[in-house]
Amino acid sequence: YDLDSGALVWRFDTIPAPGSPGSESWEDETWSRGGAATWMTGSYDPATDVLYWGTGHSVHEPFDSGGNDRLFGSSMIALSAGTGELLWHYQATPSDIHGYDSNQVPVLIDVDLGHGSVPALANANRNGFFYLIDRSNGNLLLAKEFARQTWAKKLNAKGRPLINEGARPTRGGQLVWPGATGATNWWPPAFDPAHQALFVPVVENASIFYTREVDYVPGEFYAQVVGRQPINQPPRHLLRSISINSGEMLWEHEFPSRESASSMKAAMVSAGGLVFVGDDEHFYALDSRNGAELWKIGTGGEVLGSPITYQVNGVQHIAIYSGRALMVFSLAEPS
Repeated sequence: YDLDSGALVWRFDTIPAPGSPGSESWEDETWSRGGAATWMTGSYDPATDVLYWGTGHSVHEPFDSGGNDRLFGSSMIALSAGTGELLWHYQATPSDIHGYDSNQVPVLIDVDLGHGSVPALANANRNGFFYLIDRSNGNLLLAKEFARQTWAKKLNAKGRPLINEGARPTRGGQLVWPGATGATNWWPPAFDPAHQALFVPVVENASIFYTREVDYVPGEFYAQVVGRQPINQPPRHLLRSISINSGEMLWEHEFPSRESASSMKAAMVSAGGLVFVGDDEHFYALDSRNGAELWKIGTGGEVLGSPITYQVNGVQHIAIYSGRALMVFSLAEPS
């Protein structure tokens, strides 16, 4: 939108209308009820004036056996910030029948994989794979599992998955990793340039995915696949440190077990070697080198927001939102 007049400058449809680029990836009229919502924040590169944004899954109908990708669902897209022109897209999960999405916040960094510095985009995806993409052209630099997954047998050189047919949802139900919550979710990761590490909130969980025969009715809830957490198999909640250069896990810190798979929170890293993260009703400070717990505080309510940091009179503060309260901590040395 134009800042002065409020007039619409451009619009990009994450599901292309018939005749638009990408529309050939849809097999029938399902594009008209498509999905591919942008329910998390993207990232902006001011040096190139490019927006990078993740999209949710397109309508997942397991009865389609044609292998249609359904663009631009479950994709990372690069758009010209000035015109809205699509520069490239990278689809992590084609025909995403488990609803994993690609909405996780894209992290813009420069990496050196042995051939000089490359502008890159790092994305720890809900589908259980970590992707490192050349953000100048959308080419895959690296892809590696960071959490347990059973939906894909492997990825090819371009990162396209070979689907595990035994993991497709069924009427009787199929146990699949990760579950409906995903290996991670809306919780933004944090990048530490000193250690070239990405700190990712992770849930190791599975779901039983069922198919349903349901008619599409405009304005009513529509889902042909549902995922339910299995009984007696609580999820594990962790913060994992992933090497940007190799995709290997450097360390993990596990939080207390609980039934809910969806109450992890965002991470934040400081230049002083600390990683801050909320989990359930506790706020933690970890050592960024090895994940060791330095301290934790019971907040008395669920930590709902992401931590932020700021300075007052030269003293660094950390603020979080917990329950109905704003809580602020000082990192000053004790007097």
